[in-house]
Amino acid sequence: WETIRHFYPFLKENIVSTQAGPTSLPLAVTQVTIHQPTNGQELLTTPVFYINDTAGNLIPFTRGEGQAYLYQSNGTADPEDDDVLYLGSPSGPLINARGAAVGDRLCVFDNGHTPPRVGCLDDLQNSGATLTLVDIPLWQPEITVRPVNSTTLAVTVTQASVSNIHVQLFPSYRPTDTIKALTAELVHQGNGVYTGEFQFPITVFDGFIRVWEEGNANHESVSRFANAPGWDGNTFVGFGGNRFIAWGGNRFIAWGGNTFVGFGGNRFIAWGGNTFVGFGGNTFVGFGGNTFVGFGGNTFVGFNAPLASPDGQVILYNVDNILAGNVASSLQILSAAPELPTWLTPVGQVYRYTTQKNEGDNLVIQFQYLQRELPAIEEDQLRIYYLDENDPNAEWQRLENTTIDDFRNLASAKMPGEGLYALIATVELPRFQPAWNLFGYPINESRPLPNALGSIDGAYTSVYHYDAIQKEWLLYDAAVTGDHPQFEPLLNTLEQLEFGKGYWLYATEEITAYLAVAGSNSSLDVANQQFPPATYYGYLLPYEDFQPTVGMSVTAWVEGVNCGEGSVESLNGQLAYTIQIQAEDVSGNCGAAEKAVTLQVGSWTVAQRPYWDNSQAQFLTLSTLATTRPVYLPMIISQP
Repeated sequence: WETIRHFYPFLKENIVSTQAGPTSLPLAVTQVTIHQPTNGQELLTTPVFYINDTAGNLIPFTRGEGQAYLYQSNGTADPEDDDVLYLGSPSGPLINARGAAVGDRLCVFDNGHTPPRVGCLDDLQNSGATLTLVDIPLWQPEITVRPVNSTTLAVTVTQASVSNIHVQLFPSYRPTDTIKALTAELVHQGNGVYTGEFQFPITVFDGFIRVWEEGNANHESVSRFANAPGWDGNTFVGFGGNRFIAWGGNRFIAWGGNTFVGFGGNRFIAWGGNTFVGFGGNTFVGFGGNTFVGFGGNTFVGFNAPLASPDGQVILYNVDNILAGNVASSLQILSAAPELPTWLTPVGQVYRYTTQKNEGDNLVIQFQYLQRELPAIEEDQLRIYYLDENDPNAEWQRLENTTIDDFRNLASAKMPGEGLYALIATVELPRFQPAWNLFGYPINESRPLPNALGSIDGAYTSVYHYDAIQKEWLLYDAAVTGDHPQFEPLLNTLEQLEFGKGYWLYATEEITAYLAVAGSNSSLDVANQQFPPATYYGYLLPYEDFQPTVGMSVTAWVEGVNCGEGSVESLNGQLAYTIQIQAEDVSGNCGAAEKAVTLQVGSWTVAQRPYWDNSQAQFLTLSTLATTRPVYLPMIISQP
């Protein structure tokens, strides 16, 4: 109140004589009730984990390549009440397992790596273990989830060279104590195809599916799906001017001028001019001019509403008729994307769209991309690509009608039909004509031939580059490699394309070349991936027998581990020092917030013990004399 009075001196306190104002709220406000968990779960004190490869190198995720999932056990050993929490992508070599409790399970899937790799930590504890990703070259299951009806899901998994396939389905937003996560072994139909159906007591609009091979700890995948179950099973009886709109198992009886909207298991009986809206298991009886709104236990997507992916990054629109009849359809995030050409780099996930029928609806797919997932590329180079899975000979098709809104980070295009969709980054070169073409290589990364020009393989013969230093022409000829490989060492002296250099290419047809964007290292050594050190500097203050000299060592110790070394130097006639103290490594050694640092100069241990802090360079004078401040205490005199 004092602060308010200081800046607004004209305000007066609300004393008793002040006229009373309104004391009731004209609108209802949100009421929040906090329910404490009753299962006694112990949350992890520091749910942050390092991610490394089998060689012990930290993995520097930079553009959302990896995906992390937390299997929440809810404090029980029963897997049917487990739930899945999507944690997003790692930040560098770290994953923050928000909400993780003791006994939970953490998995990271890196399907963008070649080969794919996966790593899991079972039975999480507060020990701060490191999660190791393991290559799984023979494990890339193709997972499809389709709605059979509003409560039944059909699952198909295609994976060769395995002995079994198990799955577990986790409907999103379900009460885990009553709606179980169903688990089953799929039936092998031959040729690596496994199928099964799962029926739930509720309509499943989206969720997670976990797929694994029993007996092989590293063969595991997770996929996310979203469904629009469609409209079915309604009975209508009407007399005179009634309108019925319903989804699933509703019964309507009406006389005269009523409007009904029902979602699942509702019963309506009305006479004259009533409006009913019901969601699941409601009964309405009305006589003239009534409005009823009922909510049972269901969530519904209706009126051909846009179908959104589980992660919210993709939305499908019917731009011709937003009130067209719904059909059962599904939008699923692929756990492992099919192999893309080397010059195509996905931005985000790859999605599968399936539907029971396609009546020529004008569907548009819209991607919302994250800026941090973009490679080093101009956004106008982004395009949506499509693959028709029903055609075994189909190749990824570039949708040239892609529209980019770089202000809102949106990309949209008209959909050709069922299949796979991905937002792709690639560098487009000026179109080559059937003759010699001069082009500059714009990628800040050298690439070997012929891989660098894989997008136009078979559409060119020779590539030349003039080396001004050696004063000679370097050649790569594709025909030599195929027709006369024995001459390749003599003729093909041009081995790679390099950034900023010009090349002559002879094209045999009019064609556009696409180049892969500059990539990132799949793994770096631990030293390169350490967080920045804490830097301390200052003067040394001699005291009694503490007499440092130039060249004497300065060492830093954190919990008994030597984490940094420096030396005493002369600065403007005074003794000074600088030292860098390493950040915590994967073993938990060295500096971190709240860790004290012990500093030694030669054989002397100084009195100063700072806490490790790398937010900026820290100035600290060192001495064996402790720096103290006077403390004033009250004087108490006891009278006899």
